[in-house]
Amino acid sequence: MMPFFRKIIPQIFMAIVLEDKKNVLKICTYRDKTLIGSLEKIFDQDKQLMTYVKNYDKKFYPYRIALFLNSQEQGIIPNLSQDYEAFGVGKISIKTLILNNAQLYTATEHVEYYDCQWEEFGGLDFLFSPFALLYYLIQKEQKDKTTLFVYKYSQSLCLMVCKAGEILIGGFKFFEKNVNLELEDFEDPLGNLQDESGEEHEEEKQNSADEELSLDDFQENSSQENSSDGGDPLETNAEMDSGVDAGMEDEKNDDATGKDEKIELEELGQFGSDMELCRHIISSIEKFYKDEHYGGDFIDELIFFTHEDIVPSALDFLENETFLSPQIKKINHFDLTIELMRKELNFDL
Repeated sequence: MMPFFRKIIPQIFMAIVLEDKKNVLKICTYRDKTLIGSLEKIFDQDKQLMTYVKNYDKKFYPYRIALFLNSQEQGIIPNLSQDYEAFGVGKISIKTLILNNAQLYTATEHVEYYDCQWEEFGGLDFLFSPFALLYYLIQKEQKDKTTLFVYKYSQSLCLMVCKAGEILIGGFKFFEKNVNLELEDFEDPLGNLQDESGEEHEEEKQNSADEELSLDDFQENSSQENSSDGGDPLETNAEMDSGVDAGMEDEKNDDATGKDEKIELEELGQFGSDMELCRHIISSIEKFYKDEHYGGDFIDELIFFTHEDIVPSALDFLENETFLSPQIKKINHFDLTIELMRKELNFDL
């Protein structure tokens, strides 16, 4: 599109991540270099997200779609050789893309699947590998030392060792089981036991009904006794109101306790996930040092780009095991994706 029309006609950019239980869409609308509107939505299913994109009011403006490639079958080959088997790629059909001195690869079936999935939208404009996003950030850093760069978004973890912009080695890991997601269904640890014993439920309900009936009878008898004894009915009502207030206070306390327990479970889930990714980073460093294709340069720095916060205790563990102090740099995955889209289309000029 001519630069003149870019200054007049708004451009729509859509960044998408598809996962099992969390599908995220961010839409940004630009006029020239000015952001004039944005929104972010989360869907339980990818079909819901795609339906939303299909029905989104684009007002006939040009729009581009970028999808995050989080499939496990991808990696980096630190040279331009065609001997893929030497790097453990195997005999699967792959697509490659040159990235400076290296090649980014992924299984052909994934590219074809996503092309087919988005065919009715005119196909995807971009299919961004985490390696491409990470290397874009690496170029901004301009580090001369041998540095391990890490990119984390949700269940995806990308690693790349570079020295003065040259790619030495890399790896990718998709964590199939997210501990945070598993704990969402763990709010009531006794739920299964209660569901398995229907008779016990009925018995509890009957006992509860009997208790309520007995209580009503007791209150009625007490009221009659107070009247016959000349007792003040206002005092009796005040006592009953006090009992109701106490019950409501107990319910509030129970709700607060339940929320606290949920927060503790979420924190425990995040800690477990972060520890798992830190262990993977440690094992990857060991693997890099033993790899015959790696030059053997000692890693001097560790820079961690992450969309989410990392539990400090997990980072302490990582530092103690690697003797590298992680430099945490918070990024927004979706803003970064749209930034790279605009750069690839020369919209940042």
